[in-house]
Amino acid sequence: MATRKQQPEPELTRERKGSPYRHYDFKVGGFRHCGSTKRKKDDIAGAERVARALRNRLLDEEAARRVAPAPDPDDIDMTWEEAVASYRDNAGDYPSYVGERPYFAWLKVRIGDLSVRAIDNAKLAELIAERRKKRRFDRPNLGRISNAAVNNSVTHMIQKVLRHAKVRGVSLRREPHYKDHLLSVAPREREMVIDEEMILEGIRPDVWPYVRFVLETGLRKRASLIEKKQVHWRQGVIHVVGKGGKFQQVEITPEVAEILKAEWHKHPTHVFTFRMTRDGRHPVTKQMRIEGECVPLSYNSITEIWRNICDRAGVTDLRIHDIRKTTGARIVRTTGDLKAASKVLNHSDISTTARHYAYITTDDIRRRLAQTAAETRRLRDAWTPGPNDGSEPHPG
Repeated sequence: MATRKQQPEPELTRERKGSPYRHYDFKVGGFRHCGSTKRKKDDIAGAERVARALRNRLLDEEAARRVAPAPDPDDIDMTWEEAVASYRDNAGDYPSYVGERPYFAWLKVRIGDLSVRAIDNAKLAELIAERRKKRRFDRPNLGRISNAAVNNSVTHMIQKVLRHAKVRGVSLRREPHYKDHLLSVAPREREMVIDEEMILEGIRPDVWPYVRFVLETGLRKRASLIEKKQVHWRQGVIHVVGKGGKFQQVEITPEVAEILKAEWHKHPTHVFTFRMTRDGRHPVTKQMRIEGECVPLSYNSITEIWRNICDRAGVTDLRIHDIRKTTGARIVRTTGDLKAASKVLNHSDISTTARHYAYITTDDIRRRLAQTAAETRRLRDAWTPGPNDGSEPHPG
């Protein structure tokens, strides 16, 4: 009698970029658990043993929890830091969490060990009021952060963590009414005009290919800083992870292919780079970088470089994200096709596209009405009476 071949157990660990150790990553009881095994990358067997021991312990705890009587919700409590740590264990590897880290650092100082049950409408309002005083990039000359930044860094962060705590069984009878605290946000209408584009292009030729790439693809800043492994020449697409961890496939058009090929051999792993203007060390790794060396663009470096480019060109209030908005604006203005713009920009709903580019469609309607009126006047001026015009009635 033939015996069924036993299937090998799936690996619970993997390599993680920037870490010398293998990291575990698995789910137990509907919750994701990830972290370092403290075993070197080449010690796969040792890392797997650590991960399986942890997973077995969590499975035992989950089984015990299922057979135990359900606790009174009022007996379950978590401090803010405990709730954030639990949320981080489930979201820590997602791209969206990377951008959330500074927000959590700011909140940690102001909330600390406070129970999540104590975060109510009054506490949320207090945090929002303090956050609104913050200056952009902590620079007094740049003005206060926007309402959208306040919403994203305070209200939405607290909402995410408290909802996660509720899933873990914490009763939140004083949970804030989040919608009541959201500050009004008017869609930003700033885009890069052709005159500005022509001026900016010549200031940093080493960085301009990246700007052209964003203009052609409409990608957000984090998603646009691609590595070579994300480019699939045979399929003609680039795979990126967009906002909220959403997968996005970008077509390699002839224009995009031209940009990629010109930048391809400047760095072994990354596509877009900039040339060091002076010797200096990497702010995190402390690795020495020499003047003239091609260094990969990062989320922070492109922000700083773009600000410097605009200052040198005398261009004001043009953010790096406005390049992406320029792509959407040019699509809508040229074609009038909101659906196409929504697809390129990877918006989850076309209503988002319509809201952000309503000013363009309004101008377009006004322009088309003017064109219609002009055409009507032209026809009226060119009109001459026919044989049936005048005193005789028109047949029919």
